[in-house]
Amino acid sequence: MRMITTDASLIWHHENPILEKFKEILLVVCLEGRPVSDQYECFVSPYERRCLGMDKYGIESYRYRALESVAGKLNDWLNYGEDVLFLTDGSPESLYPYHVIKDRNEFNKLHLCTVSPWRFESDRRKRAHKELLSDLSQLKSIVYINSDDYLDKLDGQIHIKYTNGSQ
Repeated sequence: MRMITTDASLIWHHENPILEKFKEILLVVCLEGRPVSDQYECFVSPYERRCLGMDKYGIESYRYRALESVAGKLNDWLNYGEDVLFLTDGSPESLYPYHVIKDRNEFNKLHLCTVSPWRFESDRRKRAHKELLSDLSQLKSIVYINSDDYLDKLDGQIHIKYTNGSQ
């Protein structure tokens, strides 16, 4: 089995202590163009920052295009006949490895664990996330958590008491 996350992931970030027990099978795809960890195997995308402005999300972004340019090499890092679990979240960038591998994959069983963007996220982030998930035909399994539904359910179960710190 192989697990894949990115340096852009918020939930499955390489510094998440839960991932330590999976260090032998975890691959961190480094979308920023530099390795981010000595603890995990890193696949470094050839991305180079091009401007100070905002990058697009989805397949039009510079980060996506850089990863797409080396997608064959990323696919070669996966062993033949392996189960590959992509750990993603509401960040569209966290879906980039899945999206570039899904059509190149011939021999592996692909699985996806993802979370929807939060309701307060920008529309362009939500659209990009939805676009990247538009073709799930290559997946053997998917775990999809609607973050807003999850929070709505928790809201009625959890009572948080806020204090000003003087008590």
